[in-house]
Amino acid sequence: MSQTPAFVSDDLFDLAPVPLSWTPMSADGTPIASYWNRAWCDTFGYAFAHIQGKQGNAFNLWRDEPLRETVLARAHAEGTKQVVEADMRVADGRWLRVIVTVQAVHVQGQYGLLTAYQDVTAQRELDEERARAESSLREFREMVESVNDAMLLVEDFYIIECNPAAERLYGLPRERLIGSRPQDL
Repeated sequence: MSQTPAFVSDDLFDLAPVPLSWTPMSADGTPIASYWNRAWCDTFGYAFAHIQGKQGNAFNLWRDEPLRETVLARAHAEGTKQVVEADMRVADGRWLRVIVTVQAVHVQGQYGLLTAYQDVTAQRELDEERARAESSLREFREMVESVNDAMLLVEDFYIIECNPAAERLYGLPRERLIGSRPQDL
């Protein structure tokens, strides 16, 4: 393990509210070590002193190790910012869905990769729940629209939804039925 660079021990890096890591690189693109700020430790649940100098593969951080290798290699070789979404392991073994942004930079005379991590697990779970709900709603709507019985959905005494059979029964288009009171039909 190499000596901690001054940049890493600076408050700017350590106290940044965004989870960050700094990985100094050798001239051939080999990672020398990795340093993690406190926001990263809080997000991923690792003890600050325990992981300093260790690379993510030492504690199986990435679920997809070939993706990690590709992202780091491309950031080094191309010198361009790399952004990927990946599953990353927290200290207790759970997986987080994380947007990882890696940029090759020179800081205080040291070349390396500066990486930011954004936990999007809750957002992705909501996206999945919304997709399931939309799928269920589509299935329900298809079923309701295909039945031969008139169906009205009423809320606070007003029709808020109807099926084609209700349109046929009342001889009114959906647009006229919505907002009406059933007793006025």
